[in-house]
Amino acid sequence: MNNISIIGNTKRFHIITILLSAIAMSFMIYTLFFVRHIDNLKTEFDTAIITFNPIFHDQEIKKLIPILDKIEHLPFARHQDILAVKLAFSTLKTDLAPLQLSVSNLFNNAIIDLINELFLIMLFTFLFFLALSYILISISQKKLLKEVTVLSENIENIFRPDPVNRYHTNIKELKPIESTVQKIVDRYKVYKIMKEITFNAMTVEDLTRGIYDNLKNILKFNRIAFASVEGDRIVAFAAFSDSKTLKLKSGFSQKIHQNSLSKIKKDEIRYIKDLEEHLRENPKSESTKLLVEEGMNSSITIPIFIGDEVRGFLFMNSFEKDGFKNLDKEIIEQIRDILNISYQKTILTTKMVIAAATSFTKLSEKRDNETGAHIVRMATYSKIIGEGLSRHKVYSSFIDESLLNEIYLQAPLHDIGKIGIPDYILLKKGKLSQEEFEIMKTHTVIGWEILDQFDVEASKFGRNFFTIGKLIARSHHERWDGKGYPDGLSGGKIPLCARIVAVGDVFDALTTRRPYKAPFDFEDAFEMILSESGTHFDPEVIKAFEEQKESIRDFYEEFKKENPSEYT
Repeated sequence: MNNISIIGNTKRFHIITILLSAIAMSFMIYTLFFVRHIDNLKTEFDTAIITFNPIFHDQEIKKLIPILDKIEHLPFARHQDILAVKLAFSTLKTDLAPLQLSVSNLFNNAIIDLINELFLIMLFTFLFFLALSYILISISQKKLLKEVTVLSENIENIFRPDPVNRYHTNIKELKPIESTVQKIVDRYKVYKIMKEITFNAMTVEDLTRGIYDNLKNILKFNRIAFASVEGDRIVAFAAFSDSKTLKLKSGFSQKIHQNSLSKIKKDEIRYIKDLEEHLRENPKSESTKLLVEEGMNSSITIPIFIGDEVRGFLFMNSFEKDGFKNLDKEIIEQIRDILNISYQKTILTTKMVIAAATSFTKLSEKRDNETGAHIVRMATYSKIIGEGLSRHKVYSSFIDESLLNEIYLQAPLHDIGKIGIPDYILLKKGKLSQEEFEIMKTHTVIGWEILDQFDVEASKFGRNFFTIGKLIARSHHERWDGKGYPDGLSGGKIPLCARIVAVGDVFDALTTRRPYKAPFDFEDAFEMILSESGTHFDPEVIKAFEEQKESIRDFYEEFKKENPSEYT
């Protein structure tokens, strides 16, 4: 009997994935170049405005004309915005504010429209992945059904009377056939379940949760988790366990070369029969240590590849030593092939959406003399604080791994709205005037509007990606005492995710160098945060921050080693 496999389909899917990824990347590159073009135009315009001398009005107007001409011919510029710029310019005398405002609106709306176009492209790409994975899995199911039909005919032939010996039957053949039938039935069950899971899953977490809820009893595992490869690090992303206490949580990360995962090859499935023995052989493996503390004793690791590049790992663990000894190897191989398709769909969708948004954040940070490391650090601190808060009785019922992951992924979008702030304000070295500060404060609302545009388009397909991100972008500058902005919210009216991120953001700003200040050391910065409890920050969040001090310190020291110049 031939083995049933979808490896051929998977290889074809890999080729299509690479092509679609290349197309998506080209759109991303175009977007980055377009935003850079806007950035350069803004700089050129802001410079002309700053140096505008009313005494030489006619000469200054001549300098503005070619700049405005380039602005008016900007791709994605709305017609009404162009008319507004022309009107403001035609009435320009000494007050430059109307022209500045109309140009700023044109830039902001052009970026928002570009984001909408890019987001629609990504959504259609996602739908294509969804349809393709559904088709490939359906093909595999048909192969299974065909094999079952052939097997049934073979069984009938065994019991068909022999013309020479009427009563002779090949009884010895029944046991291997019975075993094969059971394996095929089990495979069919797994395929049927996996087909439904992959069709409904929109994110990596959805897919991992679906496998945990529906296949745990068939595959005999007690814990399942997914870890994503991010550069040279592996980051725990989603985990579901029968253990009362989850030790190895999402957000845990380490350099990939520091553990044995880097040795796993494509199409290989690693099976560890005894995790305690594995820990004795690899005493520095922090992840294995945490799994053993959870009560796990054996493990299966399935690598997820896109092309020839590893992008993640799926882990299944059992309370039992050698807990997977009776598991059909071919079932695991078939699951691996499906996962390589399904996780590619969900990983690419999630990362493309987040990357599209964070690319704008990174551009605004570069304009604001920030570093890309800032958004990683503040997101990590925010997640650690959230984990501590989840152990408080009042929050334990609704702060779960899903919310913590959303905070970690979307906290970096907190300052996305700064892309709409003019350079003469964003890059000003001295103190902002009251009028300039009022404009600076609008980055919170601009950020909310940008992310809301994403979700308006996504909602047409039954999905919202940035519910948490919108709340963080708008409200991370609110204060517990009501003296923050933009809405003057106070106390529990401030969204919880924004209250958490506010602490992580400020702590990283205090401990790292900025153009206007030297970094504070860990202890001084920590005490400064604590002193703002009940005024700037939520007292309950600050309590969790204090409880998580050693975890925060560990990451602080790790970040310090990676970027020492930012801490001196």
